[in-house]
Amino acid sequence: VELVRIIRVEIDGERVFEHRVEGIGPGRDEECTRSDLLRDADAQSFIHRLTVVLERVPSDVLETLRAVDPPIRTATRVLLDRLLGSVVEGDEEGGYAVPFVFREVARARLTADEVQSVLGAVAERLLTPAGRVVNAARTCSGVMHALVAGKLDAAFWWTGCLLHGALRQRLSESQLRGLLGRLRIVGAVRV
Repeated sequence: VELVRIIRVEIDGERVFEHRVEGIGPGRDEECTRSDLLRDADAQSFIHRLTVVLERVPSDVLETLRAVDPPIRTATRVLLDRLLGSVVEGDEEGGYAVPFVFREVARARLTADEVQSVLGAVAERLLTPAGRVVNAARTCSGVMHALVAGKLDAAFWWTGCLLHGALRQRLSESQLRGLLGRLRIVGAVRV
């Protein structure tokens, strides 16, 4: 038996939107709303931090979000089990994000310092190579986060590394255009 549930999002008693969820199997028929999920301080902090991230993020970046001060004590897997499909969307392969309509409401609840802390931590994580391998797409994302976090030195340094590596590898014209397209915003920054 599959159930269909309407999940209502309310913040401080104000209805933000409703969402229809299908495919909830037996044993999952307890009353559960997004507002119930967000009464938990760890879930709130996790969602607020995830709203700041510029694009879908891999699971290791979710761990980074938990570590930002003050740290979130609940494990990432537990948070995802509770929030995935309601407040968080995505998967391991494509990354995770908060739906747009909820993101705008949650983002408004963060201070500028909290936003900077999250962006800085995410940039640092994305710009950390896996051994001797640098993933260009991940590094480009890290560069964007570093720019928004105000970490211009890191953004410029990694942009230089990517371009230097691309030229040494003799990438095809289309690959080089793709890389330059992702890094175009760096050229617009004036120090």
